[in-house]
Amino acid sequence: MEKEDIVKYWIESSDSDFQVMESLFANEHYVWALFLGHLVVEKLLKAYHVRNVDADYPRIHNLLEIAHKASLELSDEQKLMVWSKVVTPVKTGVQCFCNSLKSLDSGFHRNDDSWAFLTFDEFVKVGHVGAEHV
Repeated sequence: MEKEDIVKYWIESSDSDFQVMESLFANEHYVWALFLGHLVVEKLLKAYHVRNVDADYPRIHNLLEIAHKASLELSDEQKLMVWSKVVTPVKTGVQCFCNSLKSLDSGFHRNDDSWAFLTFDEFVKVGHVGAEHV
């Protein structure tokens, strides 16, 4: 894939996510709207990186780190805005989502009982380590 094709992919994908984000927000699905908002910014930063630095874009999700790797100079005010307007609300939204799941916590297990997690917290702690058992 050529460099401009990669840039086009990231921008078109970001535009599509932006439309979905607006719809989710209008329908009061704020956690998912925040999540997609993060993706919109992330994809635009990756497009910027590909166009201005290298086609091998960073395979990370930290917006400030992607901007840094893209040699995008951000003022302290801009960094604070990214952190306070994008990163913090997404983390807060994800935390609210996790808290909602915890309230439903009756344990996780497979139908054949070959692997079970006693609580949501245990499930999260095991994460990828237990994936081979699932």
